[in-house]
Amino acid sequence: MNINQRLKAFVELGIKLKSILNETCDQELTNDFNTVLEISIAKNLWFTQDSIKQSLSAITGWLSEEALSTWLESYPQGFENQKKETVAVIMAGNIPLV
Repeated sequence: MNINQRLKAFVELGIKLKSILNETCDQELTNDFNTVLEISIAKNLWFTQDSIKQSLSAITGWLSEEALSTWLESYPQGFENQKKETVAVIMAGNIPLV
């Protein structure tokens, strides 16, 4: 995937998440989302439906074409073609979407 394809994919993800949160998506997707919410809450009692939705809502603000393009401007041209490296990311498990 080139950078424009990745950008487009993240923008589409933001649109889909907004439609889920606003309940303007199809019923099957709404049901799937509610199932995922229930599983998340059952596996981690620190999570609530509101905290998960709030986290998703916050993330959608960063998944617009404008926000992503602005963020990418700080990187040099052609950065996606640089040497690939493996990086380990260790994140907290008690924050929704982490």
